[in-house]
Amino acid sequence: MALRYFLRNNWPAITITVTVVAIFIVALVTLRNMPPRMIVMATGSEGGSFYDVGERYRAALASAGVEVRLVPTAGSAENLALLLDPNSGVNVGLVQGGTIGAEASSKLESLGTLFYEPLWLFHKREVGNTKGHLDLRGRRISVGPVGSGGRALSLELLKRNGIDGQVSDLLSLAHGSKRVEIPAVPARLSAEFEVPHYIRFMVNDKPGIIADITVALAKEGINIRAIVQKPGYPSHALPFVMTVEPCKPSALKRAMEAMRGRNYLLEAPLDLQMLE
Repeated sequence: MALRYFLRNNWPAITITVTVVAIFIVALVTLRNMPPRMIVMATGSEGGSFYDVGERYRAALASAGVEVRLVPTAGSAENLALLLDPNSGVNVGLVQGGTIGAEASSKLESLGTLFYEPLWLFHKREVGNTKGHLDLRGRRISVGPVGSGGRALSLELLKRNGIDGQVSDLLSLAHGSKRVEIPAVPARLSAEFEVPHYIRFMVNDKPGIIADITVALAKEGINIRAIVQKPGYPSHALPFVMTVEPCKPSALKRAMEAMRGRNYLLEAPLDLQMLE
């Protein structure tokens, strides 16, 4: 009876109180789920590809009113450590595929794949090749600085091939590392030697793109070897890779210049020489 009497005589105040509390809870949940206005991103060494990607994200998000503060690091391994450290202040980091273990992956969320980054292995001509594998035992190997993804992947490859403990020395050469003096040797070759090339395109897909690229290459006497396009990408930002037969860099450069300004190109094609 007392409760019924209280509710009957105070229902306006009770209704207002409940409404205010409900509005407060909804506002609190909404504010907590809103995207942050400032992001701290772990990238890589200044001047490197990861830092360049971070600068592009900073410029893109600035137009949306989001501030991005870039943190230079040694690379993927250090970025991963910062992401796992609750006191680092880092919200987002660029991490190379293959460097995250099962335990770390359960604590992080991937926002997507940005680009493919091959691990290149360059060696002196005199290094022997035995049954398809380089003889690296007793050699000095540059594997990248401590904290980089390249170093982590290189050490894993050495371990899986059973030679991680059989190399002479591991060098940490990268941006900001100790300078190593390399003896000068007389140049015997010019840059105009013919090699196959790997070309990565990022396009807004439409009919006739491959035909247009083929014509530009054919005018310089360049033949296409293969075209690779992985499924799952949107048509308005579609990456694909093209490899071409051995040609002179100057000829490929002229073909690239002829394609400059095409409305289907979202960015300048990436050209890498392939050593066979």
